Amino acid sequence: MLLWLEEAQQHGSLQGHARWLKEQPDSAYPLSRLPRQVRQAVQEARKGQPREQIAAAVQRAERDVIFLLKLFMGVNARVLAARKEDALGYLWFLERLRRLWDAPRPQLRQEASTWREHALPLAGETYALATAIEDVAQQYFGGHTPLFPAEAEGMVEATQAWDTLLAMYTDHLYLLPPKQRQALALTPEFARAGGCLLVSHDVEFLVAQAKAETLQLMGDYDGAARLVEPYL
Repeated sequence: MLLWLEEAQQHGSLQGHARWLKEQPDSAYPLSRLPRQVRQAVQEARKGQPREQIAAAVQRAERDVIFLLKLFMGVNARVLAARKEDALGYLWFLERLRRLWDAPRPQLRQEASTWREHALPLAGETYALATAIEDVAQQYFGGHTPLFPAEAEGMVEATQAWDTLLAMYTDHLYLLPPKQRQALALTPEFARAGGCLLVSHDVEFLVAQAKAETLQLMGDYDGAARLVEPYL
C-alpha cells in the first residue's frame, strides 16, 4: 500500500491523480489494481495451504487494502472540501476584523465578542482536522502522510491562515481594559485546545466512512449501514 501511496502522490493532488487515471486502462485503477496485487501476494505466500485458509486470508487482505485506499481518498476529499468552505469564511472574518478596527471604543468589546464567538469553533475545526490527519497517518499509514502534496500544503496554509487571523484579532484588543482583553483573547493555542474534542470525532468518522464503503464493496450492506448509522 505504501508503495502505491508514494506513486500516487507523485501526481501532486487528488485532482491530478484523477486526471491521470482517466488516461489509464481499467487495470490501473486502484480499486482493481491493489486488491489484485494483494490477492496474488497472499496466494503465493500461502501456496500449499488448505484452500479455505487461503481464501480467508485473501479476503482479509483485500478488505484491508480497500479500507486503506478508501481512507486515503476520504481524507484527501475532506481536506479539499474544507479548503473550499474556508475560503469564504476567511473573507468574512477579514471583513469583520476591519469592522473591529474601525469600531468606536464603546463598541469595541461587542465587536470583539462577536468575532471571537464565530471564530473559535471554525478555527478549532481546522486545527482539529490537521491533528486528525496526523493521527490517521500514525495509526494506519506508518507515519506516512495520507495527503497528496497539494492537499498537505493546503492544510498547512489553512492552519497558518488561522494563526495570522487570531494574532491580528488579539493584537487589536490592546484598546480594551486588561480584564476584558484577557477574557476576549483568542490564541492559536486556545483554539487548538478547544478543538481537541473534535479530533477523535473526525478520526472516528473518517475511519467509519472508509470501513463502511469497504463493506459495501464487499457486499456487506447491513454491516456498512450499522457503521454509518451513528453519524446520520
